[in-house]
Amino acid sequence: MATARSIRHARVVGVLADAVVGIDHPPPVHVAVDGTAGGARGLADDLSRVLEARGRRCRRVSLDATGFLHRQGPGQGPIAHRGRPGDDLVVVDGRFLQHPEFQGAWELVVFLREDAGGDRDDDVSRYVA
Repeated sequence: MATARSIRHARVVGVLADAVVGIDHPPPVHVAVDGTAGGARGLADDLSRVLEARGRRCRRVSLDATGFLHRQGPGQGPIAHRGRPGDDLVVVDGRFLQHPEFQGAWELVVFLREDAGGDRDDDVSRYVA
């Protein structure tokens, strides 16, 4: 039996999938699921499954953006999060995906914020602020 929480989650994933499908951009479409909470990966996985069920080719990437940020400034780091030939959608989960280094990299960003009572390190606190 589905719980109220699982029903809400399914609705949110459906709305996000609608938003992705509605993006008017040539493939590949890049979607970031950015979050300080642990749910970003699960949401990105669920979103990818729904998009694939709707007939879209979807590549999943998990990205620890802290390893991609460079002192030389935006645009100087690797581009592992970018689409490859034949990709329709690229759904990326991780932290710090809205950092200026990634400006313009995403056609859609979903940001998950943890509950106010959660422990955060200083880097995450500054990022959310």
